[in-house]
Amino acid sequence: MTANSTISSIAYVFKHMYDKAVADEAIRLHPTIEGIPKTDDFGGDQINYSVKINNAQNITSGALSLAQAVGSASKGVQFAMKRVIKRGTISLDVEALMAAKRQPDGAFATLVTNEVDGFVDEFMDRLGFDIFRDSTGNRGQISSISGNTLTLVTPDDARNFKVGMQVAATQNANGTSPRTGNSVVTNLDWDGGTVTLLSAASIISLGSNDFLFAAPEIGSNLEGMEMCVPLAAPLPGDSFRGVDRSQNASLLAGSRINDTGTMIEENAGKVAVKIRQAGGRSDRLTLNPQRYWEMIRRLGAKIMYSGGGGEAEYGFEKALINSPAGVLEVISDPDCPVSRGRVFLNSSHRMRTLEDFVHIANEDGLYNLRLATDDAIETRVRSMSNYQQTEPRNHGVFAI
Repeated sequence: MTANSTISSIAYVFKHMYDKAVADEAIRLHPTIEGIPKTDDFGGDQINYSVKINNAQNITSGALSLAQAVGSASKGVQFAMKRVIKRGTISLDVEALMAAKRQPDGAFATLVTNEVDGFVDEFMDRLGFDIFRDSTGNRGQISSISGNTLTLVTPDDARNFKVGMQVAATQNANGTSPRTGNSVVTNLDWDGGTVTLLSAASIISLGSNDFLFAAPEIGSNLEGMEMCVPLAAPLPGDSFRGVDRSQNASLLAGSRINDTGTMIEENAGKVAVKIRQAGGRSDRLTLNPQRYWEMIRRLGAKIMYSGGGGEAEYGFEKALINSPAGVLEVISDPDCPVSRGRVFLNSSHRMRTLEDFVHIANEDGLYNLRLATDDAIETRVRSMSNYQQTEPRNHGVFAI
């Protein structure tokens, strides 16, 4: 007989502290995900949504019959978007829970909330990472290996790893040709751009130029901005959610500038020009904090700071700059890669979800379950969603 009954006191804590509140608690340190509208309407097996790419062309300066002869009609495409499910579990030791119940008032709830809050934060770190990327889960490329220490090609990518994270490797950036085996991260040097593993030898044939992934998350993540608006324009034969976007890349896959020799603010403006030329508009520029600070120091007094009158303080997290596509609110977001800048209209994208964006599984009324093989209980956290750009022409990307 399998023991799946709840511990009533634990269920009480979850019901009163987490029911319908996990998503709100989870997104405080992730400004882009926090700002993306959420719609809990992802029923069925997929969502089909349309993007129009032209109007009817039956126009002439001659006889009416000439316009009628054109025989044109408006044209659009229909994307088919599937849900992406991300799951996580956390175990709470029963002995620790019972001991906490003997402590002063509040100790029990504190133990539970500290563990669950921390896990939900980590869950959202994963989703925050995903939203800027291409669904593969690629977290960084190895430059060199010394024993168990891996130096990354891009030093800032070391921030994509956590101590205790189980990592795997592949020979290709898209997750194909995986190496056999995995290992756990034991040490990180974010400034030096290194990741130390418990045993690099546990990943068979691991070598320089390999790509690193969180072990269970290769190729099955949110279809984020790097997929919806890639730096390289889609080529004929492209198939994103069933659509070949090469027929009109600017309207179906956004605008792009691939020029790392030009300053951030200049490229942001060039992307905004392209967005405006496509009939779009934008109100956000999102940068990695490192790139944000580089731009702010250069522009100085040319920046308009948000938040009312008066002078802005150093380290202010939002600034405003004028662009051809509209006034852009510049956001410093650590989830954004150092090699990308993203320009977009915030109202023209959203997360389509089934239930709350991040939620504790309790469809059967059980917030936690007894583990069959350990004296502990398990709590399951879940997200069932995907990322949609309702008007791709309002989005753009540039290389840094």
